[in-house]
Amino acid sequence: MPLLFIEVDNCHETAEELADKLEKYARFFRRKVKDTDGKERTMWRTRWSAPDTWSGDAAYPPVLLVFNRVGERNPDRTVPRLAELTRHLWQGKRWFRRWERTTFVGGFRQHLAITRVGSVDEK
Repeated sequence: MPLLFIEVDNCHETAEELADKLEKYARFFRRKVKDTDGKERTMWRTRWSAPDTWSGDAAYPPVLLVFNRVGERNPDRTVPRLAELTRHLWQGKRWFRRWERTTFVGGFRQHLAITRVGSVDEK
């Protein structure tokens, strides 16, 4: 994995606030600039590299959302709402190849992983 963005929440933010941050990541990943060769490229690719996908599109780097449960919010209640609010960012799209009569689910644009900081017992 050549690049990973990490967002840490100390359980103080609402699902709506976290969804807004993920929208900002998506906008950042779509932003285009002229590279040194004068060709338009996504801005983040002028700083970091990542392999192209099988379809030729540039894959976006994954975002890891880490919950550090020190605040009052329960991530078990936040995550389902966050998934609902951000579904359009990570869910694939159905498309149909007529010549194969097959429906595919694909088109994942932003990979999102969610985890939490576990407690560590000192011995």
